[in-house]
Amino acid sequence: MKKGWASDIQIDAMELLKSIMSQLGIDHTFFMQLVLVLVCYFFLSRFLFKPVLTILLLRAHRVDGVRRSADTMLFEHDKMIVNYKTKWREYELRAVEVSHKIVSEARSEAVKIIDDAESKANEYLKNKRQDIEKEAKKLSIELGHTSSEVEALIVTKLLGA
Repeated sequence: MKKGWASDIQIDAMELLKSIMSQLGIDHTFFMQLVLVLVCYFFLSRFLFKPVLTILLLRAHRVDGVRRSADTMLFEHDKMIVNYKTKWREYELRAVEVSHKIVSEARSEAVKIIDDAESKANEYLKNKRQDIEKEAKKLSIELGHTSSEVEALIVTKLLGA
C-alpha cells in the first residue's frame, strides 16, 4: 500500500507540474525549443563567441603592450630631458669659463699692446722734444745774432739818431 500512496503523490506532483506548466504556457514544444537554444548556444559559443573573445583578449594584450612601451618611452624621454639639461648646464659653465679665459687673455693682450703703444709714444715724444729743443737752440742762436741787429734798429728808430 505504501507503493500506491507514493505513486499517488508522484502522480499528483506530475499533474501539479503539468498544470503549472500549462498555466505558464509551456507545452511539448518547450523542450524542443530548449534543445534548439542549447544547440545554438554551444554552436555560437564554439564558432563565434570564443574567436571574438580571443580577438578581444589579443587586442587588450597588444594595447597593454603598447601602453607599457609608451610608458617606457615617456620614462626614457624624461631621462633624456634630465640628461640634456645636465649637459646643457655643463656646456654653459664651460662656455662661461672659456669666455672668461678669452676675455682675460684679451685684456692682458690689450694691456700689453697699450703698454707697448705708451712706451713707443713716450719714446716718440722724447725724440720729438729733443728735436724741438735742438731747433729751439738753433733758432735762439740765430735770433741771438739777429737780435743785436734788431736792437740797434729799434734804438735808432726810437731815439731818432
